[in-house]
Amino acid sequence: MKTLFERLITKTAGAMLKSVGSQPQNSEEEEQHNLEFLNEQIILYPEVRPKDSKDLILKELSIKLDRCMERHKLYLDPKINLGRVANIVGSNRTYISNIMTEKNGFRNYLNELRLRHMAQKLRKEQIRVKKRNDHIKTVARQYPKADEDITILLSEPEDKIPPVRLTALITSCGFIDMRAFRRALFQSKSDYAEEIKGYIY
Repeated sequence: MKTLFERLITKTAGAMLKSVGSQPQNSEEEEQHNLEFLNEQIILYPEVRPKDSKDLILKELSIKLDRCMERHKLYLDPKINLGRVANIVGSNRTYISNIMTEKNGFRNYLNELRLRHMAQKLRKEQIRVKKRNDHIKTVARQYPKADEDITILLSEPEDKIPPVRLTALITSCGFIDMRAFRRALFQSKSDYAEEIKGYIY
C-alpha cells in the first residue's frame, strides 16, 4: 500500500506525462523553420565584447581629450583645471591624471598647446607687421634727402612684435601673465617655442 507522499508524486508525474503527450508533434518543416529562426536570432544578437582593459580605456580617453582640446580650445582658459577637463570629456580625475602623467604633466600639456596656438597667431602677426613695414619704406622713399632723420626713422621700423601687442597676445593664448609665458617658453623644447623666440627676441 502506497503512502500519501508516493501517491502524490505518482499523480503529479502522470499529469505531466499526459500534458506532454497531448501536445501535437511538430512536422519536419516546422522544426526546420524553428531552427532557422533560432540561428537568425543568434546571428543578429550583438557580439559580447570582453571587458576593456584599463590601458585601452586610457588610450581611447587620451584621443578624446586631444580632440576636445583641439575643437573647443580649452587651453585658452587660464583657469582651466583637471576637474573641469574630466567633467567635459566625461571621465574622472584619476583617469585624466594618469593620461597627464604620460603627457609630462597637466601644466606642460596645456602650455605646449598654448605655445602652438601662439606660434600660429604670431605667423599672422608677422605678415601684418611685414606689410606695414613695406608700406612705411615705400612712404619713406618719397621724402627728400634733406629729411634724412625722418627717412631713417621710417625706413628702419621695428620688426619685432611691440611689447603692448605681445602682452595682449600672451593673455589671449591662455597664459596668466608674462612670467608664466616666459617660464613655459624656455622650459619647452618644441619647435613652436623656438619659432616664437625668433619672433619676439
